[in-house]
Amino acid sequence: MSDSSVQPIRMSKRKNLGYALFGLLTFLTSCAILTCALAYTETSEVVFTATFVIGGHYQKFKAFALPAPAEGYEIALNVSSGSIKFTEYPAPEFEDSLGYFANYVNGAAGPVQTWLHEGNSGTVTVAASDPLWYLQFCNDDAYEKEVHVQVTKFWHEPNYQSWIKP
Repeated sequence: MSDSSVQPIRMSKRKNLGYALFGLLTFLTSCAILTCALAYTETSEVVFTATFVIGGHYQKFKAFALPAPAEGYEIALNVSSGSIKFTEYPAPEFEDSLGYFANYVNGAAGPVQTWLHEGNSGTVTVAASDPLWYLQFCNDDAYEKEVHVQVTKFWHEPNYQSWIKP
């Protein structure tokens, strides 16, 4: 009689162990699926490509509007010779005279020309929090230069969006 009373207890422990393992596997699988679904992927899109001549008997300044929204932009630049100055500004700061923006200098407000970058080739990454940006160029040299620029906007989106896209 003692053997029969022990046997149901063993079956009950095995059954509980099976339920516990099944529950653990279900929990781990759910965690893996949620981790993949809630992770973010960086997505990018080329929004602007141009080749232009600047300086010499042409204009000294050149500006382009960049579409948004985006978390940021990668600006790839290649200049035929020498270097070129360029900067990006949000729309509210953009004014008619390129490169000039209202700043305080020695306690007085006045337009100051500001260029954030200078170079002949390479890539610059900038953050974009405003809905529209302008990319401006300046050639200080007397000779003309051919400039090739490509702007790629990037942002992060949840992985689950890629699962539901057609």
